[in-house]
Amino acid sequence: MKIYFLDKISDRKLDDYHLSYLTYSLNLKEGFNVEITSSYLLIVLNNVKTLEGDVKVALDSFLGKHGRINYIRPLFTAYIKIDKQAAVATFEKKEIFIII
Repeated sequence: MKIYFLDKISDRKLDDYHLSYLTYSLNLKEGFNVEITSSYLLIVLNNVKTLEGDVKVALDSFLGKHGRINYIRPLFTAYIKIDKQAAVATFEKKEIFIII
């Protein structure tokens, strides 16, 4: 059900209040389902101008744990648009190398 919901809102612009509500009410940031967490993080990356706090920590953690290219590539592409230096540092630290 969560993945269906996230697919429906993935192309909408959300403000900080709605992103925060999604994060904490649906426990999307720290879930065990990789597909749900990946979709959520991509929505966040597409809706924020800067990435900070516990969401940045969750993204860095997620990228270090999961190596499937269909999760990594879209997240890295969105992350690099927000903060190229932090994105490159994360991937070098986690030793994740992909070609975009």
